[in-house]
Amino acid sequence: MQKNLYRKIKHAVHLIAVNNLHIKQIIMKTLLFLPFMMLASLSLFSFKNAPKPKLNPALEKYYDSLSQQPRKAADEIALKNMISYILQSKVSGSKSAIIFTALDNSFTSLSAQIVLQSLLSLNKINNLSVFSCGDVNADISPELITTLVKHGYQVTEESSTGTTKKYTIQFGNNINPLTVFAKQANNADLPKSNFLLIKLCDPETACADIPGFVYKDHLSFNSDKSMSAEDADKLFTSIASEIYYAFNVANHS
Repeated sequence: MQKNLYRKIKHAVHLIAVNNLHIKQIIMKTLLFLPFMMLASLSLFSFKNAPKPKLNPALEKYYDSLSQQPRKAADEIALKNMISYILQSKVSGSKSAIIFTALDNSFTSLSAQIVLQSLLSLNKINNLSVFSCGDVNADISPELITTLVKHGYQVTEESSTGTTKKYTIQFGNNINPLTVFAKQANNADLPKSNFLLIKLCDPETACADIPGFVYKDHLSFNSDKSMSAEDADKLFTSIASEIYYAFNVANHS
């Protein structure tokens, strides 16, 4: 009788010891992973409460006023290909690029880069980079700077490198700014492969190809170095409308 009682007491003590050990192990594991759990929770909280990108009010109003249709039927194929490329980059998450080129990098190709980059940054599509260049050397058009400021871009001239002027363009709050300068197609900053090449030359001039493109397309715009402020505004709005249309279709597909 006493032996059986002793065995029962011994077994109960053993079970308590095992359970206590198990509880200690659970507590130790919880304490071990607690910092990681707290860090993950803080990261999720920070992500959810991160300030949203917001365009400058005047720029947002300008974009809302742009046409939602291609300028002409001849542009539709190139725009559809741009839409597909943007959508593919957005879905895949892989790094890719678009290069806009023209006879020079003074106005047309630079305008396309600025508009598309602002829309990508606003929507946090960071894996698609946008570049622009030209066949020949040229300075950024003063009319382009005037047009940008007119429509709500904040433009600051940076220190020049030699004779090349650099500008920083702010699109709004919590959006990374863009630094631009006029460059030629052989510039070292341009990607060497895996990019969509879009030529913006006017019908009278043929842009040179840039080696390394995956696809290439053509959107023609007539530009003139002696443009008036009104003509510059019209040209910029034509370019911005095409880019804005293509991006919105891709972003909402």
